[in-house]
Amino acid sequence: MTLKNRVVMMPMGSDFAGHDGELSDEHIKYYELRARGGTGLLYVRDVSLTERMPDAIWY
Repeated sequence: MTLKNRVVMMPMGSDFAGHDGELSDEHIKYYELRARGGTGLLYVRDVSLTERMPDAIWY
């Protein structure tokens, strides 16, 4: 992997998820702005793409 620079953004809580933890337009805008701002690598915080498992452990 070749990056344009050494600026790395670690995952952060943004509280932009929908009611079921789904990816929202606000999430996309949040990361898009950071990428345009010059961040070389973005670690994305976990988001739910499917229904939550009823017995999942949430920290």
